[in-house]
Amino acid sequence: MSPFHDWVLSPQVAFIAMTGVTIAASSIPAGIVGSWIVVNRISYLAAAVAHAVLGGVGIGIYLRHHMGWQWVTPFSGGLFAGVLSAWLVSEISHRFPSRSDIAISLIWTVSMAIGMIAMHLTPGYHDPAAYLFGNVLLVSRADLWITGGFGLVLSVLVRWAYPTLEMMAFDPEFAQLQGARVRMLRTATLALVAIAVVVMLATSGILLVIALMTLPAATLLPHSRSLGSLMIGSCILTGIISLAGFTLSWYVDLPTSATIVLLAAGCYLAGLGFKRRSTHG
Repeated sequence: MSPFHDWVLSPQVAFIAMTGVTIAASSIPAGIVGSWIVVNRISYLAAAVAHAVLGGVGIGIYLRHHMGWQWVTPFSGGLFAGVLSAWLVSEISHRFPSRSDIAISLIWTVSMAIGMIAMHLTPGYHDPAAYLFGNVLLVSRADLWITGGFGLVLSVLVRWAYPTLEMMAFDPEFAQLQGARVRMLRTATLALVAIAVVVMLATSGILLVIALMTLPAATLLPHSRSLGSLMIGSCILTGIISLAGFTLSWYVDLPTSATIVLLAAGCYLAGLGFKRRSTHG
C-alpha cells in the first residue's frame, strides 16, 4: 500500500474524522435551539437551565454509588434536573417577572453547589470541570449517533411546527390570540436546552454548549430576515467555528473547548464592529 493509503487508514486520521463529524453534528441542535433562544431574548434563562444540569449530574453520581441504583447515571440525573429547572425557571419568570432574576440566579448557583458537593461526597475522582468544559477529544461512536439523531429529530420537529414558531418568536401576543400556547412552548424550549446540554455534555461541556447556542445566533441575528434563515445560518456558522477551533487547538496545543469559545466570541465582536461601521457609514 502507498504511504498516502497508510495515512488515510491510520487510527489518528480516523479519530480526527470522527471528532470532526461529531462537532459538525452538534452544530445542528446548537444552531436551532440557540436561534430560538436569541430571538426570544431568554439567553439568561437558558444558561440557568444549562448550569442546573450539573446539580443533577452530581446527584446521579452520588445515588449510583451510595444507594446502589445502577439505573441512575450522571446523564439521567442531569436530564431530570435540567427539565425540572426548565419548568421552574419558566414558571418563575411568568408569575414573578419583577423578581425572576433573583430566583433564577438562586436556581443556577444552588444547583451547581449541590452538584459539586455531591461529587465531593462520592468516593473516587469526579471533576466538575469535566462536565463544565467537556472534552471533544474523547468522543465515541455512540456520541456521534446520539448527537446526530437528536439533531435530526429536532430538525423534523422544527420543520413541522415552523409557522407557529416564527409567529411566536416575532409576535407572541398575536400568536396567543391565534390559540398558540406561548407559555408551554417557552417551557418546552428551555427543556430542549437541558436535553441538548445532556446530549453534548461528554463532548462539549456546559459552558461550550451555552456559547455555541448564543454567540453564533447573536452574530447573525442583525443580518437574518427570518427565523428559518437564522437557524440555517447559525447551524453553518456554529459548525465552521467549532471545526476551526478544533483544528487550531490541535495544531497549537490549546484547550479545544476554550479555543472554540474564544473564536465564537471573536466572531460576535467582529459582527458588532461590522454592524456599527455599516450603520455610521
